[in-house]
Amino acid sequence: MNASELEPDLDELRRLTGDALRDAHRFEGELTELVKGLRGVDAAEEALAATSRNLQRIQQLGDVINQALELLRDAEARVQRDIAPYLAASVRDRVTVVTRGRYVDVTVNPSNLEVQLKESATGQWRTARFLSHGTREQVYLLLRAAMAQYLTTTGETPPPCSTRSRLNPMTIERSR
Repeated sequence: MNASELEPDLDELRRLTGDALRDAHRFEGELTELVKGLRGVDAAEEALAATSRNLQRIQQLGDVINQALELLRDAEARVQRDIAPYLAASVRDRVTVVTRGRYVDVTVNPSNLEVQLKESATGQWRTARFLSHGTREQVYLLLRAAMAQYLTTTGETPPPCSTRSRLNPMTIERSR
């Protein structure tokens, strides 16, 4: 074999060598960039410790929030259990007059404060939210007045709502 016959092979080897060198330089640059982006072991451990502390703080805050929610739920249940009989008695005293005898009794469910009225004609209990608009509004007004009375302690100025001035016009209008 002479040199001229080997020339095409030599050119191909030169081309492949050049390609390999370019690829090696490119990979070396990419590797350098990757290494720059990597943190040291110490930095990674610090970041892990900071993240763990943050996670622990968030979990503690979650526990505090859950405890507060539980306390609020208990307080709500206690308040509803305490106020329901008072609201029922207060509305019961006035519902017969306001409804012109159509309803004669009232119950207030302590778990959800749902109001039911007993029809005088049938003895059936009716949920207040399903009554006529006028009756429902009068019952809810009685409930608001009862709530205001319940929340006003002895010696305090009563709230700026007077049940007499509100109920009498309704009763008079209803009786016409």
